Amino acid sequence: IMSRVGSKIQDARIKINMSPKDLAKKLGVAEGFIGDVEAGRKIITEDLIRRVEKVLGVNLNEDAFQEVSEPVENIKEVSIPK
Repeated sequence: IMSRVGSKIQDARIKINMSPKDLAKKLGVAEGFIGDVEAGRKIITEDLIRRVEKVLGVNLNEDAFQEVSEPVENIKEVSIPK
């Protein structure tokens, strides 16, 4: 399972034609860490997200931190009486 934040980072990085190695170098982290974050195997801190946003020139949105409290199938449709 790829995390939403990880996939957003990957999309942004690819869009500006930056390799995981270059991004890692700019952030001062291991290249493997970038791969793990993009694949959803590692959680990235908010501090590092801010730095990624600066390096990639993107906004990764706060909503990435909001977890849905219920699975979608548990959310019922509400019919509004006419």
